[in-house]
Order: sequence, then structure tokens, then C-alpha cells
Amino acid sequence: MVLTIICTLAFASLIVAFVFRSKRNGKAWDILSFFQISNTLHLETALRKYDNFFLLVHLQHQTILSAVKSFGEETDCCVLTGSAFEGCFLPKKMSSGIEIAVECDFFVQLPPPTAKDSTGALLYTQVDGKTHQVFVKVLDPSGIEWEFMGIDQTAGFLKQCHDGLYIKRNFMQAMEDRILNSLGKVYSKKPGGMEIVQRSQTRHGRELFASLDVSFFKKISERLDMLPLDPDTWSGNAMTTAQMLWVNLTNWSSSVWPARIFKVHVVLECSWPAVAMENWLQRQRQWPSMKTVQDIALTPCYLHPLWDVTGHAIDQEVMAFQLTFGRAEFLLFSETGPKERQCVVILKALIAKHFNDSKVFTSHFIKMAIFWHLESTPLAERQRMGRGELLMHLLHKLIVFLENNNLPHFFNPCVNLLEGFSTCDISYTLKELKRVQRNILDYLTSELFPEEWLGANGDDFVQKVLQSLTKARTLQFQQLEVERALFKYENFLFLNMTQHKVIFEAIKKQRILSQLPKTVLPVGSMFEGSHIAECTDDGRIIQEMDFMLILPDVIAAEGDSEPLKCVSVEGRNPGYVNLKVLDATHISIQDTPALRDLVDPFTKLYEIYNEELFLSHKFVRMFERRVGYAVINTMGTKFNPSQGIELGMKRKSVKDFYPVMTIFLKEPIHCLIWPDSEAWPDTAVGALFDTLSAIQDSQSSLSWENQIIDIAPAILCQVPTDIKDAWLRRRRYWPDQGLVKKISSLHCYLLAKPHPYTTNKLLEWRFSFSSAELLLSSAITPWQKQVLMVVKALRRKYLQEPKLVASYHLKTVMFWVLESMPEQIRESCSRAVLLQRLIDKLLSCLKAKNLPHFFIPENNMFSHCEDGDILTVLSKVQRMRENLPLYLTEDLFIAAVTEEREEKEFEETYWGFT
Repeated sequence: MVLTIICTLAFASLIVAFVFRSKRNGKAWDILSFFQISNTLHLETALRKYDNFFLLVHLQHQTILSAVKSFGEETDCCVLTGSAFEGCFLPKKMSSGIEIAVECDFFVQLPPPTAKDSTGALLYTQVDGKTHQVFVKVLDPSGIEWEFMGIDQTAGFLKQCHDGLYIKRNFMQAMEDRILNSLGKVYSKKPGGMEIVQRSQTRHGRELFASLDVSFFKKISERLDMLPLDPDTWSGNAMTTAQMLWVNLTNWSSSVWPARIFKVHVVLECSWPAVAMENWLQRQRQWPSMKTVQDIALTPCYLHPLWDVTGHAIDQEVMAFQLTFGRAEFLLFSETGPKERQCVVILKALIAKHFNDSKVFTSHFIKMAIFWHLESTPLAERQRMGRGELLMHLLHKLIVFLENNNLPHFFNPCVNLLEGFSTCDISYTLKELKRVQRNILDYLTSELFPEEWLGANGDDFVQKVLQSLTKARTLQFQQLEVERALFKYENFLFLNMTQHKVIFEAIKKQRILSQLPKTVLPVGSMFEGSHIAECTDDGRIIQEMDFMLILPDVIAAEGDSEPLKCVSVEGRNPGYVNLKVLDATHISIQDTPALRDLVDPFTKLYEIYNEELFLSHKFVRMFERRVGYAVINTMGTKFNPSQGIELGMKRKSVKDFYPVMTIFLKEPIHCLIWPDSEAWPDTAVGALFDTLSAIQDSQSSLSWENQIIDIAPAILCQVPTDIKDAWLRRRRYWPDQGLVKKISSLHCYLLAKPHPYTTNKLLEWRFSFSSAELLLSSAITPWQKQVLMVVKALRRKYLQEPKLVASYHLKTVMFWVLESMPEQIRESCSRAVLLQRLIDKLLSCLKAKNLPHFFIPENNMFSHCEDGDILTVLSKVQRMRENLPLYLTEDLFIAAVTEEREEKEFEETYWGFT
């Protein structure tokens, strides 16, 4: 009976072998292939249970790439590398044990040393008997110094050996310490959400440093802001760039794994070994594309410190390095597909769960295996191969490498990455890998990923992802609704901008342009192109214009070289100064005839009080009297007294002190007669009315002739050195460097406007950067100005009480938002998104009760506001943000000049949104 059963089974085996023996792709397919197909199908089924997790990894990878893209191009001192940017990472648990984080690696490059001539350079030489280890030798030490240290200090990090000078281990440790100190100074002051550790391990009683971990675990609802680092040091400069990337990556975090761990590696950039470059360009391959091959050949490689290896071939103090190709690996992974990256993730999960004791089986080992597999596999076979079959191929390749005790580096094949590992370590890893290969289904059906990563079979996380996608879709729909609401105001917005262009062309006339720099400075939204006109009940449009009338031949400065000297005010009011009179003979102001001869005019402007400080309120009073005399007594005869021209003051008392006079023009200006064409402010007022006359002549419609003119006396001032230096050093995306330098060459102005909390309102002057703001506005695109006009309209309609948010505040918010936006984001950003960003920024400033001045960030323009007013406005702005489309559907602008656009026209214009 038993013999019969055995014979039957043997015969059945022969039949099955015969049936399944065929040809496929030119290769014999025997009975074993049948079981391989079955096994592959089971593998696909086992892998399918992890599809939810792979989806999360993919979404995180896309988020990271979007953040990098929005940042712009990498810089010379900070290079992205590692699995987070390659799309094959595993999340990690933070040291707190609560947050799940994505780990991102950065290479921070040491700057190249400067040399006296071409002979002063670094050279890396191979360690004797070690194909993957090198030393860094200095060819000409006499002329070598790093930009952040002198020659003598540099020499202290070099070791004299038998054949020359080599970089010592303590040099790289010192560089990492510089970064640690640079970051620690600022982040230690930022409680919660951040952690900095220096990863180290001890071997043979010696502490070894690997890299720095900078961990951010702030919630996704909170945005991370830049913190100031010293730009004059190498570490501060390098880490400022890195920090800009960190801020972008952290602020782009998804709600699934919101935390970030940033690993900082200090490296030296170097060229490829000649043998490696020749091999890379000439070897036959199926993958990657020739373009990628050429792109990779143009990337540098890097020297990464090997802390666990001593330079025994030369000296224990000498630093050994390893050649790494992080940037090239990043480019290669852009040529891989989802299934390749998913198999790499599976193998990494196997390492984490079953190969903790193996020193051989590492993530880098897996990278090399997938690269070699792809290079040797034809495109058709790669496309046909499923995840299960690919996983088995990779396991087989890894086993072959271990059996041959040789894993060639993909970019430098003469390097054996298994070199230096003990036979015991390799044998152990080989044995375990074969066990995995034989029982792969058992390993895959066990839970590879911790439950907190997936929840119950991934359902919790999938639900979160779906919620996230739904939220994104809702946000996109809201943006569409905002854009639709903005569309109906386009006619009015363009009309305002056209008016701005007409006015600019009018003041460019030669006779006007020659007077402006000397006595009159056009300022404010009308000349910046973001003005919104007001309308009277009878449909007439009222223009508002602002001008500064500049005191001639007088400049204030920090030193003693000018008639007026800027003196710091008592108390902490950045942006405000006192003025000390050094030479009164240069100060010439015309008063009214009744008061001109009563007293010495100089004594009216300053008193022997606190070292003869210039009295701001008396300066303004004299200006007001003379302007009133000139306008009413002389110009008033040319107008209908009841309708033609009126004067008004914006101040009511000293407590309400405001150095602005308002002129109401109700008729065109045709004739000008001035009391004194040589004295100030007569000369300035004459130039002002000449300018207004030219503007009125350019108007094409009588509906724009009604004008409100605000004028303020101002004193020219040199920008203080600390303000100018801070402006030049500031890290920014906007404006471009050319405009930054141009702005730094301009003067600022002093207005007789004291700080609300000052102890002496009669002495204080406020800095004004109106000319710089005018230049900045030229860098704002027309559609961005349209958004600013809409925000101003929202303020005028909904935020009138309490009087806290001013038009100038909104302009400042716009400047800060544009400065923080990379160029690619600014160019691709829609009006709806920019509008939402402006309101979000305003909300964050209200919550912090801090709106920094754009040129003097230490000046908090909300510092004097009452807490109750802040909370009231904050509540209004929050409601506005939550219901923005509804707020925009109200009539924000004047119906008389707003022709609403048809819904059909919107669909045709913005067809891409539907």
C-alpha cells in the first residue's frame, strides 16, 4: 500500500514536470518555476496588506519634495541626502516616545580653504589596504587657511606625518561643536518643540561623534519661524541656510507624521576619483537614462568623517574619511518607481525588526543592491516584474554579495563595502538572510511596522489620510470661491492701477521731477499703486495723496558732521530718536508775518533743555502757521472760499499729536502765487501745488478731480549704521539683492511723531522709510497690489472700530509675507492664496501682539495697543478668515465704478480652476 502511494506521487511529479516544462522568454521553465509563481503570488498578497503604509510614505515624500521645491535650489553649503528625500524611508519614534517623525539628512559643507596659489590645495589619499577609506593631505600648508580661522589656528588642526600634513580628528569635532554652539544659542531660548543632541558612541574607551540631531516636534498647526544666527561665522552662515530648509520642511509637515528629525553631517566636498569617473561614464548598463548618467557625472562627491575608524596607517590622531555620493544617490532614486522604493522600505523594515545585531546588513547595503539590480535588468523585464518577484531578486542578490564577500560600490566599483567586516559578522548575516529567503512569507505576514504607525491594520491612518485629502480639496474649493469673488472687482482694481500709472507719468514731467528730490516727496499708497479711492453719496470719486515737505539743507546723522545729531531716546522705543542741535544757522523756517519779527526764529525751535534738543512740536506749529498763511491768504483768492480749498488738522491736542495737515481741493488749480519763493516751507508748498496741477491736468475725467492732500514736514536723515547693517544681513527671498543694496543707499526721514508711550512727546521724532517703501512697492507685481487693495477694502469695511489696524500695518504685513515666500511660490501663487496668507500673517501678529516694523524689526507697531482692542480685532479677523468668500461677496468697493463681471466670463477666464 505504501509502495503504491509512493509510486503514484512519483508519477504525478513527472507528469507535472512535463506539463510545466516550456519556454518563456527563451528560458526553460521547469517544475520549480511553478512553485516560484505560486510563491510570488502569495508574496503579492502578503505585501498588499501594507499598501496603506506605502501610501502614507508616498504622500510624505511628495510633501517633502514640494517643500524642497518651494525653497528653491540648494546652496553650496547645504546638500539634501538620505532616504527622506529619496522616498524610501521608515518613520522613527522621537526620544519623547510620543511623536512619530521623519528623519532628514543634510550634508553641511566646510568652505574650501583659500590658498596663495594653485599649489595650495587639499588632496585625499587612500588608506593603505583600505579601498573605501581616505586621508586628507594638505599639499601647501603655508598658504592655507579656512575663511573662519587664521593660518595659525588652521595649523593647529594639522598633523605632521612622514610624508606630509594631514587633517586631524579634532578638526572635524571642532566643526561639529561650532554648529552645536551656534544652534544651541538660539534654540535653547525657544522652549518646547525642539531638541538638539550630539549623537555619539563609545568604542574602546574613546567617544566617537557621528552627527548632530536637530529634532522638531511642533504640531502641524503651529508654524516654525526663523531664528537669528550669526551670519559672520561659518557655522552661523551654513546653519542659517540649513535652517531655512528646516523651516520649510517643518511647516510643510503633514498631519500623519508631523515631527521632523534633521541629521547634520559635516563633510568636505571633493572630486570623483579618476578611475571611478571613467568607469561610470564607460560601463554598459540598462539603467539609468543617459541624461541621468551625465547629470550624476557633474555632481561632486563628499568626504564623510569615519569616527569609528582610526588612521592607524599614519597616526591615531589623523581623521579617516569615506567617499560618499549622497547627491548622486538622490538623483538615481528619481529614476526609480514606486515598487522599487516599496521593496527597499520592506527590506529596511526587516533590518529594523530582525537584524539589529548585524553590522553588515544596512540601509546603504540595500541601496547598492537595488542599484546593481536595476542597472543589469532590461527595461521590459523591470516593467513585467512585480513587487514579490523583485523582493526575491533583491534577497538573492544580497546573498550572492555576501557569499562572494564582495559588495562593489555602485559609483566606485573598486571599493568593496564589505571590506573590514569580520568573517563572523558576514557569516551571521548570510545565515539570517537565507532564513528570510526560505521563509519570506512568514516574515511578511508578521507585523513589520509598529502599530502606532498604522493603527488597526492601517485603517486609522488611512482615515487620517482621507481626512487630509478632503481638507486639501476643501481648501482648494475655498480658494476657488475666493478667486471667484475677487474676479468681480477686477474692473475697479484695474481702474485704480491705471490711475496710478497716469499720476506717475504726470509727475515725471521735467519741471516736476526737478523739484521733487529737493523739497517734495510723494509717499503712500497712491504713488505705490495700491490706493483705493473713496466715493461720495453723489458718486464723485475722491483721491487721497500723501506728500512729505522736506526741510532743505538740513541732515540729521549719528555723528557730529551734520547740523542735527540723532540721540537715542529714553526708554525702549526702537525707531524713535531725539535731535540735538549742533548748528542752528542751517535751520531756516519762514513764519507768518505777525510772528516772524517777535523773537529770534532759532530759539523757537529748540530750548536749553537736555542739551539743546530740537523741539518737534514747535517745528510742526511753525510749519502749520506758515502753510495756513500761504494757502488761505494767497491761494484762497484763486478759489471759491466756500468750495475751492480748505485746510484741516489731524491733531486735536498734544496728547493726540500728529504732524499732518490736510488740504481739501475741490476745484482744479490754474494759477499759483506765493508769498516768498525763496523761504521754506513756501518753496515746498509751491512745488507741491505745481505737482498737483500737473496731476490734475493729466486727469481724463472730472470725477477724479476731488482730492484730499495730506502733507507732513520732514527732516532728511542718514540711516543709522545698525539698521543698515541688519537690513543688508537679513536672510530673505524678496526683494532681490540688487534692490536690497539700492535701498540701503537711500536716506530715511524724521517725522515729528512721538511714540504713544514716550515720557516727553515734545522732543521725540520717528524714523520714516517712505522712499525705501516706494522703491519696494515697485518690486510688487500688479496682481499682488490688487490683493493688497482688497485687504485694505476689507479693513475699511469691517475693521474700523476699534482703530487698531491701519493701512500701513497691512502694507507691512504684505512686505513680510513676500519676504518669506520663495520665488517659485510667489510666481505660482494665486490671488486667493496670497490673500489668505496675508490674513493668516495678520492673525499671527495679533495673537502675538507683535507686528515688527519692516526696516526696524525691534519696533513692535502693536506694542501700544490695548489688550481688549487686540482681542476684539483678532475675533473679527478670525471670522473674516473663516468666511472669506462671504465677506468678499459684500460690496467692498464703490458701486459707481465697479462693473461686476459675469459668472460665465469667470468660467472662461479661470477654466483651469473648474
